[in-house]
Amino acid sequence: NLIADVEARANDILAAMRAPFAIEFAFDKTTTQKEKLCACGAEYPPRAIVCACGRVRGMQKASALDLQIVEGGVPHDFADDSGAGRAMASLAIRLGVARSMGLNFACLDEICDVMSAGNRQRFCQMIGTLGQVGFSTVMLTSHHADVQATMANTIVFTSSNGISSGRWA
Repeated sequence: NLIADVEARANDILAAMRAPFAIEFAFDKTTTQKEKLCACGAEYPPRAIVCACGRVRGMQKASALDLQIVEGGVPHDFADDSGAGRAMASLAIRLGVARSMGLNFACLDEICDVMSAGNRQRFCQMIGTLGQVGFSTVMLTSHHADVQATMANTIVFTSSNGISSGRWA
């Protein structure tokens, strides 16, 4: 099951990051709604009960995937967590998806731009743990000097008069 695999890999990443929480996916809020498409492939008009082919419009079940943050054994909604907690959980899920797909590299574009200096420092420490969960390469874009200073093999790009250049830092 892909969802269980992503959840397990994301939690492995969170554990490597020494995050004080785990994530948990749960199917929640099963609802019943009118079918949007007929078996013949035609789309039902908004208030139609019968399709042009004569088939009576049926009902279908839909489920929502709910994300919980589990801290100290107590689950709470993802939306109720702190901004830093949501950012860390979101990153772990994206990296868990990458590992589930068999990827061993990650490209992270300005992922830490909304973080405070303290959370950026923890983020940089976390990047160093990704080798423990199967990542061989992480490419990170950041405009923060404190992030750039902590990364190995840093390339700094600058732009002048519309011309960009890069150098190893």
